[in-house]
Parts: sequence; C-alpha cells; structure tokens
Amino acid sequence: MREGGLKKDSNAQMITLLGIIIAISVIVMSSLASEIANIDFVVTSREATSLTSEFAIIKDSFGISLNYNLADIIIGNSSNGKNEDETYLFGDMDLLNEAFNQTKDEFFNISLRYGLIFDAYLVDYWFSYEDTIQDVKSVFYEVEIKLSIDNGDSYIAEDVIYTILCIPE
Repeated sequence: MREGGLKKDSNAQMITLLGIIIAISVIVMSSLASEIANIDFVVTSREATSLTSEFAIIKDSFGISLNYNLADIIIGNSSNGKNEDETYLFGDMDLLNEAFNQTKDEFFNISLRYGLIFDAYLVDYWFSYEDTIQDVKSVFYEVEIKLSIDNGDSYIAEDVIYTILCIPE
C-alpha cells in the first residue's frame, strides 16, 4: 500500500509544479507584453523628396521669378497699333536689387514651410546683348546668383547665371 501512496503524492506534486510553472509563464508573458508596448518608436515626418530635386526646381524657377519681379508685364501695345496679343516686359535694371530681394524673400518663405532653408546672393550682373523683338528694342542681361538650400542633413550651393529680359521704359 505504501507504493500506491507514493504514486498519488508524486502525481500531486507534479500537478502543483506544473501549476506554478504556468503561473510564472503567465506573469513573464504579461510583463514582456507591457515592455513591448512601452517601447518608443520614432517615426520621421519628413517627405521622401530629395534635396537635389527640390534644388533643381528652385534653380529653374528663380530666374523666371526674378525677371517677373523686375519688369512690369504689359499685354498688348495699343499706343503703336501693333498686335494686342503680345506680352512686353518693361523695366529698369536700376531696380534689380529690390527685385532680387523680393524674389529671395518669396523663395525663402515658401521653402521654410517645407522645412528647407533657402538663401541667395546677387554676385554680379552685366549687359549681354540687345535685340529687336516685335519691333521693340529688347535688352538682355546676364545675372549671376549664388543659390543655396539646406534641410538640416544636407546642403547644396551653386552659382547660376540667368538671362534677364528688360525693355527699357
């Protein structure tokens, strides 16, 4: 009879041991789950666009914007009876600094909204050539500008030469 009693005690001990192991497993699993839930994930909020493509867009459009800020756009020229559908850019190169500062400020404000720091410097400008377009004397100037853009991780700077059309008033 003594043998049978040992078997029952042995089975009871195994059941108790398995209960303790299961209880410890549940506690460990729940603490792991809470640790995993408390891990801080850092997700970047930047766009996937490249700084070089942004710089290329700015480089292409800065000269056009500068020309439009420098010259008044007149559509048609009714004073001489010529074609009313033509566009003329009348302006004064003496106002280049004001037009440059206006263009630079506009590009800075737009770029800043997208987390980019834009800067530009007027290096030099000079007379390029003169031509008659649609019976109107048009003067072309070359303007050298140093453009730069920075997103905090990368920096691009380049000297760019633009051709500016300005019909003297």
